[in-house]
Amino acid sequence: MRIDRLIRHLSAAVLIALPAGAQAGLMPDSILVPITPSQLVITGTAGSVKPTTLFVPTVLLHLSVEGSMKAATTGTRTTSAVSATYAVVGLGRELVAEVAQVAQAELGARLRRAGHAVVTYDSVGAQPTLARLGRLAADTSVGAPAIRQRSPRATYAIIAPSDTQLLATADSAGRAILAAVARELGATVVVPELWYQAPQLERDISLVHGGVRTGMTVVAGMDLIRATLTFVAPSGATGSIALRRPLAGISDHVGELTHVDSTVTALGGGMTAAIALGRGDMIGVIRVGRARNRTSEDDYELTIAPGAYSRALLVGAVSFFRAAVAVTARE
Repeated sequence: MRIDRLIRHLSAAVLIALPAGAQAGLMPDSILVPITPSQLVITGTAGSVKPTTLFVPTVLLHLSVEGSMKAATTGTRTTSAVSATYAVVGLGRELVAEVAQVAQAELGARLRRAGHAVVTYDSVGAQPTLARLGRLAADTSVGAPAIRQRSPRATYAIIAPSDTQLLATADSAGRAILAAVARELGATVVVPELWYQAPQLERDISLVHGGVRTGMTVVAGMDLIRATLTFVAPSGATGSIALRRPLAGISDHVGELTHVDSTVTALGGGMTAAIALGRGDMIGVIRVGRARNRTSEDDYELTIAPGAYSRALLVGAVSFFRAAVAVTARE
């Protein structure tokens, strides 16, 4: 679907995020972040994609909703350690799903401009083989499917253009079904996944008066920390185009960052599930009950600005898509 056809259905926040040029079908390159071929890693069949038919069944956005980071240094006499925790507030599932819809339309438009024919999910969504593919289950403590990372600790909510497009493609069974879909459609399947970090966290370790100072910087900006296009050919062969390293600073302001002098009271699983049922459209870890924090730990909340947050998601996604599609056009 073209972006101009999506416009009538988009919320005000996403409309604000879209520059005027995007309403014609492509976001203008002038607002995108440059990504050179050297910043991409190309593996397998992705290095030999000729103009062909491509099926893009989904776009999976992974959004940080809570986490923490620690920094520690050991000197000759002392050890210095600090940590910071954060939670993202005001993030709506419907808002991000709309962004995913626009991102999917953008990728389709750019692939077509590069000479590929593109099959849409809407045209084949009822296909029996695709229906066999598992869907990601919601995590009741987050309000969406989620992945928990240990180091640094972070929870990422996963959002797609629609709930039916929350496709479980990571395991071998899922890839086998995608290969079967590719054979039936006579098309190579392309699955985009993008991982975003907001707020931005950075360790700050420096020498001060002969000693070591350990600190943590937390900023209300956003990074694109991972991005991949995975290709599954009708033969079952796979490949990918991915960012070699994080794309820092796709936005320096996506909301208001508040320092909270508190910790979170732990909830039992039953209580968490009960509150989650009443969360409505909101995504994120629910915090209930606050008390004074430990001395060396800072607690932050990022309350998103919907328009700025949506724009940053799109700038990150489309910047990567532009670079990745250029690879397919060049090969």
